[in-house]
Amino acid sequence: DDYYECPAKYYLNDILKIEPFETNYNTYLGSFFHKFIENFIDKDYSEFEVEELYKKYKLDKLNNDKYELSSLELPYFKIFYELLPKIHEILRHYRETSTFSIFGKEKRFYKEIENKNIKVVLTGSIDLVLKDDNDNTVVIDYKTGHAPKVNIEDGLSMQMFIYMYALKDKYPSIKPFGLFYQEIPKTETDLEKKKDIKFRGFKVSTDQNLLNNFAQAIDSKVYSDITKPDIKSSEDLARAIDLVEDKIMDAKDKILSLDFHQTPSKESCMYCHFSEICYKHQLDDEEEEGGEDNE
Repeated sequence: DDYYECPAKYYLNDILKIEPFETNYNTYLGSFFHKFIENFIDKDYSEFEVEELYKKYKLDKLNNDKYELSSLELPYFKIFYELLPKIHEILRHYRETSTFSIFGKEKRFYKEIENKNIKVVLTGSIDLVLKDDNDNTVVIDYKTGHAPKVNIEDGLSMQMFIYMYALKDKYPSIKPFGLFYQEIPKTETDLEKKKDIKFRGFKVSTDQNLLNNFAQAIDSKVYSDITKPDIKSSEDLARAIDLVEDKIMDAKDKILSLDFHQTPSKESCMYCHFSEICYKHQLDDEEEEGGEDNE
């Protein structure tokens, strides 16, 4: 994603490491929720002490990241913290009413791809993998922010497809059934809007019985507008996974050829920490001048 978003940003961030990753409130919230899921998604709420988890998590963050919630952030975190029983109840309900069982939570993967004598290593952790008795398999990614708009053709937000690509490589018998985001509410108001915490993403089956066996909260309205190309069948998904490997190899070739050109755009530059030290503004000026000439 970093490379296709802007090769120059990738060079500064991932090769020169000018901008080391730093914990902020959003990453703190996200990683805490993932720790919550890892420990308690398959347990009754009465079986655990979430406060003890928070104390341990807070201590880990202080020891490792030196990050502590500010006086402004604490009230917002408390609101989210107090929503956890309701969120857990909804997610637990899906587990209990689905014929799909947990195949892995925070499931690690490692895959090596060799191309032109160069080895590319993919590694990561999948929030939740579910599978039924017929090997129909679902990948779920929890987001405390918004689900991204996927564009495999441009190499952007391919995370879920990389997950399924790695799973399919390790477990050839699985049948990809769906790749879903679940957007986790952070306030009571947000919870009212997302009270079902619907599955948003890509289903590759039109079998209504199978869909109902998985969950009745699949949001079917978004399939065609959060991904390019459209994913509507297992054949579409297979082509998308092939395209993912092509994009990975293409990025590898360009990185090795030292192709770190700038690709300024509203989306890639909006939150970029390097926008003031690149030629973005000069390029913007040149575009404006070119536009005036065209007129």
